Amino acid sequence: MRNGTGYSVAASDVTLRLGTAPITTRAALTAWLTDGTAPGRMTAIGTGTIDPIDSGTVGRTLITVPADDKALTGLKPGVYPLAATIAGASKARTPTSVVVVPDEGAKQRTPVGLVVPITAGPLSAGLLTSDELAALTALDGALSTELNSVAGTSAILAIDPAIPAAIRVLGTSAPDSARDWLDRLDALPNERFALQFGDADVTVQTADGRSTLLAPTSLQSYMEPANFLPDADSGANADTGASAGPASVDTASPTPSPTATTGPNEPVYPTLEALQYLGGNTRDAVTWPFSGTAGPKDVAALGALSTDATRALTLVPSDTTSGATASDAIPAHATAGDADLLVYDSAASDALRTASTEEDPAVRGTSLAAATGYLELAADTSPTTPVLVVIDRSVLDRASDCPLPSRPSAARPAPAARRCPTSPPRPRGR
Repeated sequence: MRNGTGYSVAASDVTLRLGTAPITTRAALTAWLTDGTAPGRMTAIGTGTIDPIDSGTVGRTLITVPADDKALTGLKPGVYPLAATIAGASKARTPTSVVVVPDEGAKQRTPVGLVVPITAGPLSAGLLTSDELAALTALDGALSTELNSVAGTSAILAIDPAIPAAIRVLGTSAPDSARDWLDRLDALPNERFALQFGDADVTVQTADGRSTLLAPTSLQSYMEPANFLPDADSGANADTGASAGPASVDTASPTPSPTATTGPNEPVYPTLEALQYLGGNTRDAVTWPFSGTAGPKDVAALGALSTDATRALTLVPSDTTSGATASDAIPAHATAGDADLLVYDSAASDALRTASTEEDPAVRGTSLAAATGYLELAADTSPTTPVLVVIDRSVLDRASDCPLPSRPSAARPAPAARRCPTSPPRPRGR
């Protein structure tokens, strides 16, 4: 219990209760997590006490339930309501969560795909600096943490190409930690796709009637000649860190040599495409609008951005699709007119995003349990069809004080204005 008041909070008694009847639908799970409506009787399975809490601090108690407790041993596979009633000097409070008992004998499990963004948050101008890259790619840096979280998983990576570009424009002066980070990114076998440069807002562009999306035309001004001089021994480009990128648009080979012919003391600059290179396992023509911002016209415009070899895909949340709610489990692939969509589960994805922004592991567990519950119940409506979830970019990373826009759908057109009139323009992302 967090004490956000200016006063001390007296000791509180805690009663842990578990539901005897499973939650059988995702709508019922939402009702339980939001307003505490349980499908059946709740049984007390443990008690504890939270000591007095000083202003601005956190109080905790640990309640252990033996594994052979009859309330647990009798549970069949399912999602069960869990609640802790806290009673003390102030009014009683009952935070809710769930316990998921998986069906270990199930012959089929709902396939789940996960998309994880590799981004560095908003930036007011230009590219990340050397100092910023050093901090972000340090052992405890945000970008290092992101790679640590996906290593050894099958997560699909949504990468801001401005990050590798910011490293490569520094050439031989790039921080060692940033070069190592680029090595690690290149070595990961995960499928990936590129976000817009700087994680730019694509719907701002489609709303302006653009048939193509904006992209950088040159990053030459960020490159110093001394950092791109050929290696005197080999005549090749000096080591600028692994994954220097291809010398042309061809992405079939991860690290081909530059093709430019230069004198022995002339710099060899990577191309714009090479600066943004993400690896050989990259899928083209994928766009991911900020959640809830893409309406029917945006989806149609983005669906027309196919390349010669690849059909365009647009990621949208399930609760913006026609006839769906946040509780519905929607198959990952869908179409809207001529546009191909990847539809991600809104309920589970929202829970994952909440978990990703919570620093306290004990509190984070609540959101992770909710996400697990939603995915467990997805099998009721989609037992074999793949479901997609995302760890969405944090609302805090969107650099806007505006409330989130209302969620558009085919039945609810997108609002004309997407930004508060009193808010400053959104800074360019990095």
